[in-house]
Amino acid sequence: MAPDWYRHRHHEDPAYNGVVLHVVLHPAGSRISVQRSKGQVPIVSMGSALTDLQETPTNRPAQFPEFEDLGGALDLAGDRRFFSKASGLGLELERNEPSEVLYRALLEVIGYANNRRPFRHLAEAVPFSALASLRGEPGGTRLAALKATLLIASGFAPSMSDGYALELKGLAPYLPRTSRVPVKEWAVSGGRPRNHPMRRVVGAARLMDRFVEGGLLTGLDGAVAEGRAVVLLRLLTAAPHIGDGRAHEIAVNAALPFLYAWAGLRRDRRLKESAFDLYRRFPKLPGNAITDDMARLLGDDLARVRGIGARRQQGLIYSYKAMIGRGGLVSPTVRSLRR
Repeated sequence: MAPDWYRHRHHEDPAYNGVVLHVVLHPAGSRISVQRSKGQVPIVSMGSALTDLQETPTNRPAQFPEFEDLGGALDLAGDRRFFSKASGLGLELERNEPSEVLYRALLEVIGYANNRRPFRHLAEAVPFSALASLRGEPGGTRLAALKATLLIASGFAPSMSDGYALELKGLAPYLPRTSRVPVKEWAVSGGRPRNHPMRRVVGAARLMDRFVEGGLLTGLDGAVAEGRAVVLLRLLTAAPHIGDGRAHEIAVNAALPFLYAWAGLRRDRRLKESAFDLYRRFPKLPGNAITDDMARLLGDDLARVRGIGARRQQGLIYSYKAMIGRGGLVSPTVRSLRR
């Protein structure tokens, strides 16, 4: 609560003179917090940012539980983010084949924030049905063909080494016919070499190679029904191109909300409950700029919350975006993240 600023004596501590925003669960009637320098820090209520938003009626329980502490608020926010993703995927499922919807969702997350859109376009240029046409090929040949298909469609083939470029050119006549993503769409500068989108495209090929024979849905729904995060993560990891951290992101942001939505349309109550239960128990994801900034803004209040897993991290992201929508977040770091 806002009065905790004074109870913890932050108003007497010069270390808090640099705070630009005081994020609280309940404002308790306060609008500002006073610093030792006599500066006034605006207060933003996470609670009001959450409760003022409309809920998605098709993919949520009849009633969200009330929350009394920050952990409960983050649970609520994390669930809303999950249901929002599931709702969007549910709308796609009404118009498209389930495998294609899941495939596009997986590739978007593989693309990281800077390349979500071109990876989405790559999934549209090379649908999963095109990759599935390679079913029955010997393992080594199939993987080479999958890599070649996605690399050529991504536009990266000419930038490969001379030997590999010639190999891709030789394979081209035998590959599924696809369209291509303009190279200019890809964000290739400013990141680490291991995060280059060309490397992620190869990772996508390696990951899809795992599902070409049996299908995307059969493999993932079985892992979720088992209810163990480690089993799902094993299916979504394709080292060294897709590591454990990215597999966590794929599971939480694509696989689990998709399976929740798909199970709902099929009226498969067991799978639907398994997907949501696994999401709520899923282990912590790697931090990112948003969760790190929220941790700084919430300070000691967040430090006292136990059990920060994927669900509560998603709650931090949801709360951040909710407060941006209300014009509340004004820190320099957050301003840079609005782009």
